[in-house]
Amino acid sequence: MNPSTSAEKLARLADFRQLFYDRILLRAADALFELLDAVLTTRAITCFAELSLAPVFRRGWPSLYEALDDGVIDTKAMLPMLVGQMQQQRGQDDSRVVLVLDHSSYPRVQSYTLAERGFHHAATGVPGNRPITIGYSYSTVGWIAHADRQNDGPPARRDSWCLPLLEERILPASTPITAGAEQLKRVLTTIADAPRPLLLADSEYASASFLRATAELPCDMLMRLRPNRVLYAAPPEYSGRGRRPKHGAKFVLKDPTTWPDALEHDRVATTDGRSIRLRRWSGLHMREAATVVVDLILVERCDADGAVSAYMWLIYLGEPTLGLAQMSQLYLRRFGVEHWYRFAKQRLHWTLPRVSTPERIDSWTALTLLGQWQLYLARDVVIDTPLPWQKPLASPTPGRVAEGFAGVIARIGTPAVAPKPRGKSPGWTTGRVRQARAQHPITRKTSRTDAPAVKPPP
Repeated sequence: MNPSTSAEKLARLADFRQLFYDRILLRAADALFELLDAVLTTRAITCFAELSLAPVFRRGWPSLYEALDDGVIDTKAMLPMLVGQMQQQRGQDDSRVVLVLDHSSYPRVQSYTLAERGFHHAATGVPGNRPITIGYSYSTVGWIAHADRQNDGPPARRDSWCLPLLEERILPASTPITAGAEQLKRVLTTIADAPRPLLLADSEYASASFLRATAELPCDMLMRLRPNRVLYAAPPEYSGRGRRPKHGAKFVLKDPTTWPDALEHDRVATTDGRSIRLRRWSGLHMREAATVVVDLILVERCDADGAVSAYMWLIYLGEPTLGLAQMSQLYLRRFGVEHWYRFAKQRLHWTLPRVSTPERIDSWTALTLLGQWQLYLARDVVIDTPLPWQKPLASPTPGRVAEGFAGVIARIGTPAVAPKPRGKSPGWTTGRVRQARAQHPITRKTSRTDAPAVKPPP
């Protein structure tokens, strides 16, 4: 690497750290900043207090909890700052911004005194178990970095970087659909001067309610569709009698006899001797969103003998600027947000702290976002230190960057001020009565008159 280029990238990372230290961390900034550095340099812990053993955390272990209790993070100012970093990283690139929308659970099953808990979806590895958990759910709008490098031909750089721009807790009165639509509006308002972005989302967001809420936004959308859905063609001409029709012929995804001739065909050969067959229909809509017209895309993976081994339905809403092969490749970048959630939970210890209020969990979540962006800015200056059973990587993943981030901190330093000795705390006052925390019921999204009462905790 060119020494001048390395120095410039180190300076950019140092400027970013100084920026959010000065503008985002409004109170208890030193403790919060060192807490985040401890997270980035600590591989595995079993409890939250073990982060105080990190060399970069120069305070005592009670300061970990006090940082989340007393600290104030300006989450409103985070979005413009992160969007500015995104635009700076893109530079003069005229390609569109690729966004992703998804949500993930934050389990707190036995936290009976934690307010605003609810039932949320969570994957389970046991067949037959209900995929739910008790706790919180966070909705994320992220930027898929380098998505344009996989549009045509082999990618120049394979990576799994998803940079979260906005991650917020879904409130009990809200849903993932309404929360995601509101977040998308705020993000698009912030990046209004960029080319028309593209949103990638899973099948949960390919619903009539989400399409109605976001149809007027300046954003193209590419979303997976469940294979049991039914779409409708444009209504026929009005005959002059009765009510005007809203829907035309049915397009049943499970019934090929209802499929008209495709508007566009394409076939792409793969390196393993197979092929990808693509078909596209236009002018379709959902029953509950008749005014929102979408394109329907069928992606089929065919074996060497032509048999279909797997398939996927996609819907596209926006300007017709993408080809079929380009759409199918771009949608695969949606899984970057899955990598982000896994990395945040396993390496950034996102779901480990057992703090007592939802506001402290929100602050902890905001810190993990800033940590991911630091790792992204350090990806080209960190020294790769693989374990004996790991291979060197030309393009380091977030986990590999985190392994060498301690060396980056040693080179650029920290803006946090060293702690000042203040003596020992007097402790709990003798004779002061301890009050038990109030227990809160688990909130439900829908009201059920026949629902049993919530059993008290043991």
